[in-house]
Amino acid sequence: MQRTAKRSLSLLSLFLMASCGGGAPQVPQHTHLSGEPLFTEEWKPNTHVQGTVLVAPLECPSTKEDTEQPFLNNAISSTWGTIVGLAGEVPDLPNVTGTGATQSWQAEGGRIYLHGQFIQTQNAKTDGIALISQKTFDKTKPITLEAQASLTEGTFGAFLGITLIAGEGDFREIGYRQNDQGVFINRLTPCEETTLMKRAEPINTFRLEYHPTYGWKYFVNEVLLLSEPLDNLKAGLSRDPHVGIYITGAGPNTWAQGWVGALKVWQ
Repeated sequence: MQRTAKRSLSLLSLFLMASCGGGAPQVPQHTHLSGEPLFTEEWKPNTHVQGTVLVAPLECPSTKEDTEQPFLNNAISSTWGTIVGLAGEVPDLPNVTGTGATQSWQAEGGRIYLHGQFIQTQNAKTDGIALISQKTFDKTKPITLEAQASLTEGTFGAFLGITLIAGEGDFREIGYRQNDQGVFINRLTPCEETTLMKRAEPINTFRLEYHPTYGWKYFVNEVLLLSEPLDNLKAGLSRDPHVGIYITGAGPNTWAQGWVGALKVWQ
């Protein structure tokens, strides 16, 4: 997948502290919405994943701006679906469809445990696993996504993140990236990846906030690490976003393993 290829190539030039300037209005540091979440996934054993979305190859401009490329052929028919090419579609690695445990994932104890492998052979190809929510959220209102997560094992380039995603060219994501210097917490866009911090603890709470006027905020363990205005790289969402979880390697025969806890969205 183009998305994974971009991620692996970016490892050569990233892991610098991210800084997004601009003249956008300033929003208070903590805009986390109170009250009951609009959407909660507690990863019970009967968690159901069915259906896929299709993505076309992503062509990034030299400016690194979002292309706003949408998903194609959305056929998600349950709470969660997968992306074609990010569904464990290899022999002895069952597709992430149906209920219960597979070699790719297992929902248990309020967490979803994931194992994503980047495999390319003559007969099979997968970049790992992506789960995409069937539900979308109103882009004209503030959105807060929060989940605890841990990248427990992996090879060079291993990645695990959560995202608000309207398409392969229209998203923001926060997650772990492993390289030969350790595990980092990074921000991802369709065409850019930047480092927010080096991981200090094995388990962290990620929060991603979107405001239709002020832009994006990236939190780890309640600490604001980055504010990104809407005029940075066309950061505004062009469509109502889904929630997504990605776990991938960074090239053939690489892999990542970890888990995501209860996932909540406020709006």
